[in-house]
Amino acid sequence: MLTTEGTKSLVLRGSNVTTLVARHWNTVGRFLATGETRALDSFRGRRVAGRELETDPDAIERQARRGELEFEDLYQS
Repeated sequence: MLTTEGTKSLVLRGSNVTTLVARHWNTVGRFLATGETRALDSFRGRRVAGRELETDPDAIERQARRGELEFEDLYQS
């Protein structure tokens, strides 16, 4: 998952948590494809496993440029 500390690979339990993380990843992907930032606002301040989900467009773009956001590998583990 994408947090303010970078990408983290965690085992998540519970449908509410996994749905939240999946929605966040989808929103991040949509932002990277379109530049639309509004949907990121709904995740501001949200935490999963004690880590805050990243919502800063600049931070997301930096990580994407560095190749740290690999959506193809999202469900690999």
